[in-house]
Amino acid sequence: MSEVAEFDSLAWFYDRYWGPEYAREVVVPLREFLVGQLPPGRPLLDACCGCGHVTAALADWGYRTAGFDLSPAMVERARRNTAPTRLWVADVLRCGARDGSFGSVVCTYNSLNHLPADGTSLAHAFAELRRCLEPGGVLFFDLNSPEAAGRTWHGSFTDHRDTAVCRTDSEFDPRTGTGRARLRVTRPGADGKAVHEETSLTMTAYPWAMVTAALADAGLRLRSVRSAPALGLPKWEGRVFVVAERTGDI
Repeated sequence: MSEVAEFDSLAWFYDRYWGPEYAREVVVPLREFLVGQLPPGRPLLDACCGCGHVTAALADWGYRTAGFDLSPAMVERARRNTAPTRLWVADVLRCGARDGSFGSVVCTYNSLNHLPADGTSLAHAFAELRRCLEPGGVLFFDLNSPEAAGRTWHGSFTDHRDTAVCRTDSEFDPRTGTGRARLRVTRPGADGKAVHEETSLTMTAYPWAMVTAALADAGLRLRSVRSAPALGLPKWEGRVFVVAERTGDI
């Protein structure tokens, strides 16, 4: 199964439940780190935008938003949630945006944790997102730590909702910093019959030293790091929110 198909299979459940819930929480660090530093009216790119709930919030704050995601199904739903934002299907390693065209780039939903554990993809992603920034522009992103991955990507749980259920079975290998999860969604179809969707996801939990090295290699200067509990988000313990600034010219 390709990465595209993996996230396509989650689009319905993500759009209805996880996306809106995350967006309501992440506005806390976004307001602290971004609002006031980037004036309304400035161009802002939402990388790995999913179904566009964070993109929509940023547009409501007055930013000229654009976004991309690897999953066509996610982007299709984002277009419904964020009209008239410019959205397209692309990989974070090669997103297709013009050089230096954004005052800020945000990459939330711990999207960068889903890059391969190959030792180079994280630095390549940072370099690509830096390329999209104007000089002095800022990158805002979040990541799950290895400690958090060890807690949350372990065992089985079922997420019961009003009309749907998602069963997750996951495991995390602390030696390699990689996790795998199998998700099975049961939801209502258009004809009223139950639809069953199944997918598998992988994740990489990067040591902080690797993150800082990748930022430096990409030409991004670390400006601020805050943990979720420090921002009043205790249920996300182990997640960090990071702001880095583009150095150098276009």
